[in-house]
Amino acid sequence: NATLAAGSAGGHTPSMGRRGADRSLAAALFTDIVGSTEIASELGDARWRVLVTHHHEVVRRNLKRFGGRERDTAGDGFFATFTSPADAVHCAVASQREVRELGIEIRAGVHFGQVETVDGKPGGLVVVGAARIMGESGPGTVLVSSSVRDVLPGAGISFDDAGERRLKGLDGEMRLYRVAAVDDEPVELPDLDPAAARRRREEIIEREGQHGRRSSRVAAAVAAGVLLVAGLFAVTRARWTDDDPAAPVGPPDNALVGIDPVSGSQEHVIPVELQPRSYAARTAGHIGAAGDGGIWLVRDTVVLHIDPEHEEVVDPPVHHASWVSGVPIAIDTGGDRLWASTGEVFAIDGTENRASAFARPDIGTSAFGGFGVDMTVGGGWIWVADNLGTLWRVDPEDGTDIRSVRPTGGQIDAVVADAGSVWVYDSFESTVIRVDPGSLEPDEAVPVSSGLAALAMIDGSLWMLSGPSGTLSTLDSSNVAQVGADPVCSRSRESVGR
Repeated sequence: NATLAAGSAGGHTPSMGRRGADRSLAAALFTDIVGSTEIASELGDARWRVLVTHHHEVVRRNLKRFGGRERDTAGDGFFATFTSPADAVHCAVASQREVRELGIEIRAGVHFGQVETVDGKPGGLVVVGAARIMGESGPGTVLVSSSVRDVLPGAGISFDDAGERRLKGLDGEMRLYRVAAVDDEPVELPDLDPAAARRRREEIIEREGQHGRRSSRVAAAVAAGVLLVAGLFAVTRARWTDDDPAAPVGPPDNALVGIDPVSGSQEHVIPVELQPRSYAARTAGHIGAAGDGGIWLVRDTVVLHIDPEHEEVVDPPVHHASWVSGVPIAIDTGGDRLWASTGEVFAIDGTENRASAFARPDIGTSAFGGFGVDMTVGGGWIWVADNLGTLWRVDPEDGTDIRSVRPTGGQIDAVVADAGSVWVYDSFESTVIRVDPGSLEPDEAVPVSSGLAALAMIDGSLWMLSGPSGTLSTLDSSNVAQVGADPVCSRSRESVGR
């Protein structure tokens, strides 16, 4: 984090007079997990990612609660800014208290002053100072500068003198203060017992193994439902009109419909301008995702953010300069983030509706030459597949560990994954193929019905919805055998399409 801050600031002693820089008073907060290297070694990569995901959820929830703006996330640390130093302190203290339930502790540093912003990136001495102050902090401790303490009399926050420190990269010494109490409640908490902390971490990861399967069921069901709504409305568009009294009662054209899975009744109808004739609507690939604060839909060159609670589309839509018409976008949620791919992988900030480039597998012309891509997140990896038959595995932490395999001699129209397996669908050969997520070795190819409309991974099984026949079938990943094929409903194929 300190390295990141120094880089953002442009050196050890950043200039405060750079042309084109915006300057404003702000509080800078830096946090990170204490002893992260040892804990990661104890848990292993996959289990460590689960714990970090929960940590991120806690910090982001408190950033939203206290009006903080996340500026960067580096591994297990956060950099955020606040207009109010009191809010920064409240956020740090609340986060510290909550992450203890995960069996971890964080340290935090807060500095206040004039922050310089260039091209949307905050920097300057205040940012560097906050990172250095955090470096002086310890487990369960929030250290602040005198500039923070001096502007908070009467704010219900008390401090203990932590002495003067010489901070790397900054001139002279800086007097620091330890946050002692907030609203008359002492901040200092008993030290975490190492054995108890280890048990808490194990319990969190064990619960995640159960809850994660339930969550994937909800997300997959919503994403598959979005696919059917967007893809099949185009077929029945002329039928859903008020001018035709004989037309069946159904959802309006260009809408996202929430359907109760028990009663089948429509619970939500949210108007959305869709373009269902796009590539994604004609395949079993992902054109919708649920998570990270809403439901997400692809519409040509943008991703729409839909707030299901208020039944509205959130402005502005997510866009990136490299997204152009005719190049399909695939999206999925995983960990604590939303991801998009056009071949290149993008991370989407659901708070600011902003996409940033994350990783670029060597897909070449397979995406940009008009072929399709699909992506999914599962088993701790991002998976990207193209229509020429190549599957890429991307590390969601830093995007550097990119490996590829060609599990089929044909093409890949869709990919889904969980912790134990990855499945790809080849519409040309009408097969699904299981791929080992560790070795990337393909397993036996299983013939399936042609014209799959949707795929979903639920509790270790691959579920497939056939568009032409309207049947739902599943493959048990433990024995790679088709174990069921049932009609979605008893109505005609045309009705199923609606």
